[in-house]
Amino acid sequence: MNFAHISDTHIRVTPMENTPGFPAEKLTDCGEKLRALLRNVKNQAQAPDFLLFSGDLVHEGVAEDYRFLRSLLDEELGEIPYFVVLGNHDRHEAFWDGFMGQRGKSGPYYFSAECNGLRIIGLDSSPEDGCLVGELCSEQLCFLMEEIEKPALNGSIVFLHHPVDCIFESFAGHMMSNGAELLEITRHGDVRAILSGHTHFTSFHSDGSILLATASGSAFGMDISGKESISFTDASTYLTGRVAKDKVFVSQVDMNRSESILFEFDAQVMLKLMTSH
Repeated sequence: MNFAHISDTHIRVTPMENTPGFPAEKLTDCGEKLRALLRNVKNQAQAPDFLLFSGDLVHEGVAEDYRFLRSLLDEELGEIPYFVVLGNHDRHEAFWDGFMGQRGKSGPYYFSAECNGLRIIGLDSSPEDGCLVGELCSEQLCFLMEEIEKPALNGSIVFLHHPVDCIFESFAGHMMSNGAELLEITRHGDVRAILSGHTHFTSFHSDGSILLATASGSAFGMDISGKESISFTDASTYLTGRVAKDKVFVSQVDMNRSESILFEFDAQVMLKLMTSH
């Protein structure tokens, strides 16, 4: 069974004001990059049976942005199933209204679904708008435990926005505040992979038999390998994956963009911004 994992689409079709000192408009996408990426996904020799979108669907937008995104996904993907979760740049009430068609509703969005015997569990690691440090509330942890008590035919995949951890020590404290609890629960079930986004760079590691894979962004990328600055690039990537027997395989697909630098940001200032909310 094949799938594609896409993260950080940062769609925005309504005008927005920049955060002081931060050119946010360069990070949003009006749908051009995402359309090209989805067409690339569909043309892969390993055609996907489903797609996962791991948060930051919209960049601090309104219901209109989510309606636009839903329309774009339905138009491009047709009958291919897709699943979404929310990230720190998403806004719950606008999502429930524009994407789900439930006006006046707010609160975390999480679920369990089945696709060809594979259980797909989506969690909300930013249960309140703007949670830069991820957290899973006790309600979601209990939900996860109950879901994986009974093994699914082809196992389970968990996906959420914030990674459990990060390869770069300077960013590691800004991922999940209770990632250890998540890992402990998944060790006692049939979870084969935990997929995430948020960082805008790709990374893979494992926790026992569980694959932990973080996808870069479809809207832009980040290079944080420099000591003095963080570079934001126009990269557009996604992960292609395959579920086979008791394993999950993933690899990155680059959309062959130039990855020119959009702007650079002082690394220490950036880290302060990430912890100031």
